[in-house]
Amino acid sequence: MKPIKEVSRRDFVRYAAQVGISAVALEGLIIAGNRIAQAAASGSAEHEQSGPYWAMVIDLETCVGCNFCSYACKATNDTADGVYWNAVFSDKENFSKEVFIPRPCMHCEHAPCVEVCLVGATYHRPDGLVAMDYDKCIGCRYCQAACPYGARYFNWDAPSGPTPVATEWGNSEVKRRPRGVVEK
Repeated sequence: MKPIKEVSRRDFVRYAAQVGISAVALEGLIIAGNRIAQAAASGSAEHEQSGPYWAMVIDLETCVGCNFCSYACKATNDTADGVYWNAVFSDKENFSKEVFIPRPCMHCEHAPCVEVCLVGATYHRPDGLVAMDYDKCIGCRYCQAACPYGARYFNWDAPSGPTPVATEWGNSEVKRRPRGVVEK
């Protein structure tokens, strides 16, 4: 018979927290799946999809605050100098050790930015992601004010020159946005 491994109180709390977080995330995915199934059954066009419905999980235990995700996002989306759509924050006060918290657009299921957009420039794609049609955007900045995560930025300047991080962190996959629109 194998001896039972002793688990410290700290390890037990950590394991219990991980199980709890996993259960909450799983429950959220199940609820989202049920809503999609209900919408499909009722014939609602709001969540019609043919592929996956995306969700994002960020493991704060493994994030070391290197900002590589921020630089890659900046290069891929070709954002202006000083603008990082995916910011990483440090929290030393609320945890026993320093914790880094990446803050990208969370692609909310009931996104306030989508609800307040006057012209439909911000919308849900069929796979659940929140997207922007920059040609429709009139620059009213309602979506920027409505975003609970502060993940939207107004483009004050006309695009000029290459993105400094693009050469080191990858090539842009998104064309530059014109002056006077909100970006995400």
